[in-house]
Amino acid sequence: MDEQRKLADDLDAMMEELEAAQLREECRGAKPGHAPTHQLKPCVAESVVELVRSGASIRAVMRTANVAKGTVLRYKQAFLAKGGEIEPCECGQPAGHQGWCRVRFARSKVRQKVMKRMQCAVAIAKERRYGKRLSVV
Repeated sequence: MDEQRKLADDLDAMMEELEAAQLREECRGAKPGHAPTHQLKPCVAESVVELVRSGASIRAVMRTANVAKGTVLRYKQAFLAKGGEIEPCECGQPAGHQGWCRVRFARSKVRQKVMKRMQCAVAIAKERRYGKRLSVV
């Protein structure tokens, strides 16, 4: 009786291990018994393309979709090669433009703090230089 119980437990453990291995293969995008394809799941790939289309930065896409930078760049290249168009920035400049625009400034609380400190430092320097009290917004 104990031997049958032990065999049944061993069989259950082997079945659980096999199911876990199949689940791992499915998560990696592989068919059972085949090597992984190293492709994103369709839902993740669609979200990467949608984020790229909306004009999100590479880092923002990386964080949101939890994929590597090279993957984002590869999907972006493929999207552009198929004739896809990226929406421009809300300020009217092309998406991915360099420098700070009003939209980026409004989104970045850290940048607003830095600019406030810079304005205060400039006001103090002018006050020392000219001897006048200047108002800082």
